[in-house]
Amino acid sequence: MSGQTIDSRPGRSPRLGEAAALGERPPAPFALSWSGGKDSALVLWTLRRQLFEPEALITTVTESYERISMHGVRRELLARQAEALGIPLVEVLIPSSCVNEIYEARMAEAFAAAPLSRVEAESARMSGLVDDLLLLARLDAGRPLADDPPTAHDEDVFSPP
Repeated sequence: MSGQTIDSRPGRSPRLGEAAALGERPPAPFALSWSGGKDSALVLWTLRRQLFEPEALITTVTESYERISMHGVRRELLARQAEALGIPLVEVLIPSSCVNEIYEARMAEAFAAAPLSRVEAESARMSGLVDDLLLLARLDAGRPLADDPPTAHDEDVFSPP
């Protein structure tokens, strides 16, 4: 690939016009967990080649260090990456010795605000659909509903081999 430029922006994709012309349904909104490293960039490049675009990049930044928690990338570089990619950036600030309760609370705050609120709403909708599908599968298999005590039949049908 030496000397080759790859433009990963979705508006530049030759397939983008084809997908729009076919009237394909846009994918469910999602956020991409961003570390600032090559693996995140590769995932985004792959998503864009498949015509998927995240609503936002999300990353945790350690408050006292002003760096991405995972790789130590400076916050300034993180902002430049998001700007160059043209994707909104959501920084979740966490303390250096972050306990899970704080992490979960700060993530919940981030997903409740724009631009991630659409992702959270879609997640809730999909969770409801999955619950409905699981209920139908249980009923179809003759398995008792959640309030009923499990039976030996449940163990035979739903236990791993």
